[in-house]
Amino acid sequence: MVNANMVKNDIIWTPSQDVLENSALAKLARKWGLDPRDYEAMHRRSIADLGAFWGEMWDVLGVIGERGEVVFQPDPNAWMTGAKFFPDARVNMAENLLRQTGDAVVAIERDEAGHRAEITADALRARVAQAADGLRQAGVGPGDRVGVVLPNRFESLISLLAATSLGAVWTSCSPDFGTQAILDRIGQVRPKVVMAQARFRYGGRDHDISERLSEIAARMEGLEQLVMVGEHSVETAIPTPDFASYGDPAAPLTFTRVGFSDPVYVLYTSGTTGAPKAIVHRTGGVLIGMMKEHQMHCDMRPGDPVLWYANNAWMMYHWLVATMASGAVPILYDGAPIVKKAGELDGTPLWNAVAEEKLSHLGVSPKYLATLADMGYEPARDHDLSALRWLMSSGSPMAPHQYDWIVEKVTPSEGYASISGGTDLMGCFLIGAPTLPVRRGTLTAKPLGMAT
Repeated sequence: MVNANMVKNDIIWTPSQDVLENSALAKLARKWGLDPRDYEAMHRRSIADLGAFWGEMWDVLGVIGERGEVVFQPDPNAWMTGAKFFPDARVNMAENLLRQTGDAVVAIERDEAGHRAEITADALRARVAQAADGLRQAGVGPGDRVGVVLPNRFESLISLLAATSLGAVWTSCSPDFGTQAILDRIGQVRPKVVMAQARFRYGGRDHDISERLSEIAARMEGLEQLVMVGEHSVETAIPTPDFASYGDPAAPLTFTRVGFSDPVYVLYTSGTTGAPKAIVHRTGGVLIGMMKEHQMHCDMRPGDPVLWYANNAWMMYHWLVATMASGAVPILYDGAPIVKKAGELDGTPLWNAVAEEKLSHLGVSPKYLATLADMGYEPARDHDLSALRWLMSSGSPMAPHQYDWIVEKVTPSEGYASISGGTDLMGCFLIGAPTLPVRRGTLTAKPLGMAT
């Protein structure tokens, strides 16, 4: 909701009545006896008693697991590094993401060439069970590392869910990374199994990294299996089973619950100031933190189709697939967001997805939006964007004039959130708040439960 006077006052959007009545954040405010518009009061309450707040979040968000009696255990001698949350809890990432059953579509994959596929809850659970059985037969268990070099398709999602269902740790590199870049990252954690795809398409070109994967398999210490997706010409002394037949198709789906602070993901620093450094993220904190961001700060609701443009090496991929824990449907997009057709730049791929999937949420970078503006591309001119409730961006600051471009060229009716966080946090320091107005050139709010 916007008008000319609001833009002059730097307010580009105000929450609708539906948001003020039906968003999870508004419902929480009323439960606390607060006005949904008084976010400052909500934030003060959320950090005043950390045990009470995070204990309530476990229940309100619907975390699956054994919570335990203790929520917050402070350490007066090390108030930050020594404090523990849910020290007795037992949880499993995949169990929370695979909570749906039946024939409802729970994930969709698309690519730059126009390919589209969808997968139902039961079909995804079956494929995860099979892949997990293959990993189990390979000796993978809690704490073991599983690496992937995969494009953003179902196989990447299945590998993540299969590994974490066993209590193993998942770590990833995009297939466009070079040999040394992959060894410098995944090689640090000595994975027992790596899953990879040699042939893929990006930016209108076909790529084959079979030779690269052969070298990686020869040089990666501790690697026992290289599971391959699709055709390849990899040559290696270790087994290279085919992903499609990896594991028993009749294997049951089981979940190994681990401690709240047991590891689940390893990500890496950029490597711009030396060798990339591994960053270990822990199961419970990532899960409950992302569920809070999705439900409270992004107004995600069950069935919402959500796309964040990212490869699986960036934390926003983990953030995207975690929307499944809140009942949303992640759209996995593989390829370039802007492609060349007949010698001209084509900015339609992501906006085709917005219109055709009736996306409720789209996440991109300010650089991408700036490129569209430089091209003279206007998403609302050629696409039905009426289902889009939230446009989000991350990766760099959003210039004030870009807010105006969103109102004029996308749609004035959707909310906008410029968020700031990082790989080291696997979450946000500053984020949206659906019950607050969006102001030109600003980030909206501090997250609940975080005294930033």
